[in-house]
Amino acid sequence: MRKSFMRTLKVLNEEISKMAMLASKALAQAMQALDARDLAIAKQVEEDDEAVDQLQLVIDKHCLEALIRQQPLAKDMRLVLATLKMTGELERIGDQAADIAHLVERIIMREYQHYRIDTLRKMYDIAVQMLATLQHLFSHQSEELSDQIDRLDDQMDELYRQARQELKAIMRENAQYVDEGVTYLSIAKYFEKIGDHITNASEWIEYVRTGRFAKERRALDDHLEE
Repeated sequence: MRKSFMRTLKVLNEEISKMAMLASKALAQAMQALDARDLAIAKQVEEDDEAVDQLQLVIDKHCLEALIRQQPLAKDMRLVLATLKMTGELERIGDQAADIAHLVERIIMREYQHYRIDTLRKMYDIAVQMLATLQHLFSHQSEELSDQIDRLDDQMDELYRQARQELKAIMRENAQYVDEGVTYLSIAKYFEKIGDHITNASEWIEYVRTGRFAKERRALDDHLEE
């Protein structure tokens, strides 16, 4: 039973890595479409979102089979539950990459050109770093990697606040730029949400490692500091 379960864990690890890579590829293509103003790439991102959705179904099926047939205990049970939660977070990242691509199509079609996208590029870079760190964290559970994701999410939040200020300034400059400002602000918000999804997934891995949720750990840390 234990050997069979270890094989299942190996498969789940590979499938989660593949799902994270698909989500990362979708984000990269959405950013490429924005940089190059390429309508074809943007449309491709929307079409490819189905692959992420299908992989989620496959992983969820494997998790449910593991729970029913192999009846894992303690930490192994937590790992299967965390994997189920992670597929949900990765699926939403794929959805949001497709949402960004849809907004890129609007930017191209309406020829928006008043906002420089330097801050959005930085947000994209942070999202890619967070996804890569999440993959390592799933394979090599460690407090250091979990803390690294928290630090990157703080940077993502700060960049979102910066993008919001930049776009508010553009919209205040001329009412004609409001639609453009709102479109870019929506893209910034999607990047910020992607950071939140990765952080949520990281917190589930912490639950696997420690048996405690992140909120419990923070409450304990606060208590010890008092």
